[in-house]
Amino acid sequence: MFEPRLKQSFKHTPQNLPVDLGKMIQESIYQKYTYFNDKDVLVQGAIYPEELILSIGYKEKGSLRQQNFECSMSYDSNNDQNVIEMFHDGADALDSMINEYIEARGDIEMPEQWTEFDFDDGKVYLRFSKLNTEIEKMTLDFLKEKGEDLSSMDPSSPELH
Repeated sequence: MFEPRLKQSFKHTPQNLPVDLGKMIQESIYQKYTYFNDKDVLVQGAIYPEELILSIGYKEKGSLRQQNFECSMSYDSNNDQNVIEMFHDGADALDSMINEYIEARGDIEMPEQWTEFDFDDGKVYLRFSKLNTEIEKMTLDFLKEKGEDLSSMDPSSPELH
């Protein structure tokens, strides 16, 4: 469902963002931005051995078109890093990106490739995508059902687009 920034992440099955954290981020988006009041906000995340990904997406109710603000952060699963704290930092970085997008009424260039930014005491990688994650999940589930081996498939490969 996510296109990791790090190539080595493609060979791992990620753990999902903790559900309670996703709900908390979603609620804070609805509280802070009236722009999203009539939209479905989707918060998803993935934990890979060397990277964390957080996605805050939205779509008009009843629409297939989805816009996603995505953040990737380097992570060492062998180190004692606080995953929840890192996801909060990622949410703060995405909040800045979302704020710029809303202030520009969507008329702004957003990075479509992972782009490095200095944030607080470290680096984050941000991008904007239009991937409908629900349709992507249904497609992958269908392919698995048909016996396709998806373990080595790179989501950025042309066969998936």
